[in-house]
Amino acid sequence: MRNLRIKIVLVLVGLSLFVSNIAQIMPVNSSVILAPPHPIFLSDYYTVGSNSLQTVLNFTDFTETSWDVKLKVTIESADIRISTSPNFFPAIPITLTPGVPTILQGDDFYEYLHVNNVELSGITAASLNQNGKLPEGLYNFCIEVLDFKTGIPLSLPSCNSAYLFMEPPPVTLSPVCESVVHTSNPQIIFFQWQIAGGASPAISVTSKYMLSVYEVTEETADPYFAVQNSQALLVYESSFMNQMSLALDFNTALLVPGKKYTFRVRAVHAEEQDIYANHGYSEWCWFYYGYPSDGILTVSSPIDEHLFGKYDAKTFAWSASDIGVSGQQYDYSVIFKEINNGQSKEDAIQNNPVWHQDDLPPSSSNQGYTYILNEDIGRDKKYVWQVIAKTSGQEVAKSEIRAFNAPPLVENFYAGNSLIAIETITNNDPNNLAGTARVLLSNSPTDYMSVAFDSLQIV
Repeated sequence: MRNLRIKIVLVLVGLSLFVSNIAQIMPVNSSVILAPPHPIFLSDYYTVGSNSLQTVLNFTDFTETSWDVKLKVTIESADIRISTSPNFFPAIPITLTPGVPTILQGDDFYEYLHVNNVELSGITAASLNQNGKLPEGLYNFCIEVLDFKTGIPLSLPSCNSAYLFMEPPPVTLSPVCESVVHTSNPQIIFFQWQIAGGASPAISVTSKYMLSVYEVTEETADPYFAVQNSQALLVYESSFMNQMSLALDFNTALLVPGKKYTFRVRAVHAEEQDIYANHGYSEWCWFYYGYPSDGILTVSSPIDEHLFGKYDAKTFAWSASDIGVSGQQYDYSVIFKEINNGQSKEDAIQNNPVWHQDDLPPSSSNQGYTYILNEDIGRDKKYVWQVIAKTSGQEVAKSEIRAFNAPPLVENFYAGNSLIAIETITNNDPNNLAGTARVLLSNSPTDYMSVAFDSLQIV
């Protein structure tokens, strides 16, 4: 057993010396350098000025004054292989001098990686000619130095690996998605975006960006899919630019207060190559320009034409806007006007002088507002009232116009032994009242019946 171990050790030592001797015999040492970010387009590795792929060659045979060589460049993943054809001869050899490092990059690799000069596996020349994009994955980049005339290897293959992937598209920052941009004059909106997490930092410097803004034309449309569903109208599109922010003056394409606008940014490489996933398009983002207007404040109290009793609390209540935005703040103004006999509510609210108006403290409640009128409304009078809601100075909603009545000159009367209390009236003529009345059936205030009357004359 001991002799067997000795033999194994001797064999391993022999192999190590053999490999070492081969390395020493090879007259050229090479190293491969892959500078991030790692492009996914093949042409980016052999274009002028590119440093994405570099190699350093050292000629160690000092018995020679120089030596002419060529390269074999191989780019290989689990699925594809691109390698310089063994039958390819470049027009001009690479001349190496002992002790003087030779650095190659960019267009030095042009001939060795051109589609006409390589052998392909797992990918076609047509695909490379069409867009030159390599499939995402882990790749080995190997360079081997060959004698220029004979093609005999003068170095061991030198390799380095990199994961090639489509860069994630940019992320929009401003306006914040689903937010409200306040109306202004001029209409300047600040747009801003950034590269996504995980993207190569150098990408932001070399990329170009295009901003597109659309008006959502259908109120019921989902803003995130409005463009795809032909429910949006393009109002602005920039050319490709280097900056990642833009203060946009929309005076040339006016925005409509209360409308939704959806936007996105597209990123491309400096040469406008498609190095980003989703063709460089960010996710859609949308905002309101101003708050949704033409909302409805639904009145819950009092009912239209309500008759207040002498000692009743005059309570008015309404909901928030039916098309309001979450967290929206409302400034309510409740307006009261007297109505003339025979005048319509609409005409009264539009033309009559204000009897009383309250501008209420700001409210963000989704439940709306409850207001108590403390003013003396007198007797035998009729009023119209309406609530108007504003946000940031913009009128966003209003209630319907309703009417109510002050206590009549006669609030109750006896008919025989029954006490009759007037509940509501629909005629402002105290000498000819019409409405409903409550007839007490016993001494209990809850034991009653309601009756309607067409005419009640006071004599």
